[in-house]
Amino acid sequence: MNKKPKSLNDEAEELFSFAEFRKFMFETTVPIKELTDKKGKPLEKILAFWRRNELLPFIADGKWAKMSFAQLFWLRILDDLREISFPVDKMKLICNYFFKDAYDNNLPERNIRKNKEEIEKKIIAGTQTQEDEEYFELLKYYLSEPPILYIFKFSINYLVNLIASVIASENDGFIYIFFDGRVAEFIGHENVGHKDFTPDLTEPHIQLSISHYLKEFIRDEDISSLLMPQLLNEDEIKVLREMRRNNIKEITIYRINDKKNFQIQSSKEGILSKEKTLQLKEILGLKNYERITIDTMDEKTLSFKMTRKKI
Repeated sequence: MNKKPKSLNDEAEELFSFAEFRKFMFETTVPIKELTDKKGKPLEKILAFWRRNELLPFIADGKWAKMSFAQLFWLRILDDLREISFPVDKMKLICNYFFKDAYDNNLPERNIRKNKEEIEKKIIAGTQTQEDEEYFELLKYYLSEPPILYIFKFSINYLVNLIASVIASENDGFIYIFFDGRVAEFIGHENVGHKDFTPDLTEPHIQLSISHYLKEFIRDEDISSLLMPQLLNEDEIKVLREMRRNNIKEITIYRINDKKNFQIQSSKEGILSKEKTLQLKEILGLKNYERITIDTMDEKTLSFKMTRKKI
């Protein structure tokens, strides 16, 4: 793996696809000495301060040479918070939310068991792929090896979960930080945080966009797929939400100036093909419809018309 995020070199570097980023995000390949902060100064100069204040729980003493892209993601957040003079004691609360909570809640094992259960459902239904079967065996191996699960506790955390969920859903995620150190996580308009906390977004807060930080690593054409939902109305966002839930049975689109209805049918599991997904996103993005009707796998129907604002 010889790719670098564009900030590591003044020359243009080949960036990652989402699939490549997920594959390499935990590899410790990022040289600390090549990193700079927002002001262009060497980032390694501030690392000792952050470590003394317990803001780098994943880096052991003396292990400063290289880090992973996932770890760099957190450093970028810390650098932005430092830029606005966010209090260090409140930064520690944010760090605890993402890292300490994940360690205490045994998040890696919970993730593995959840993924294993999802594949088991496919196996029972007879819809698993060869890749599913291979991954299933790997998950069983992880669960049988406590030392591996323990190692995962230092790399799998709630920030990584949020990044992975954003990539999987193709919808931007947001971290909302309140001035007392409380944290909320959203994907689109959905609250996905692990705390029993419903934030009041009218209360003053800081908003951090996951897509903003991913731009350092991911190709522009992939990032644009995350930003698209920001252009959609509430009904159109519901369409994407049902797609992410694999809850689509059939979609009928009545397009503008087109006598033929455009129909999209999913597989029996409610999954749309990549080609059909791209077609649907293009229609939504271009507002090229008069009305859309969706029949879902849970026997619900969603129907809405295109609304156009008069200027």
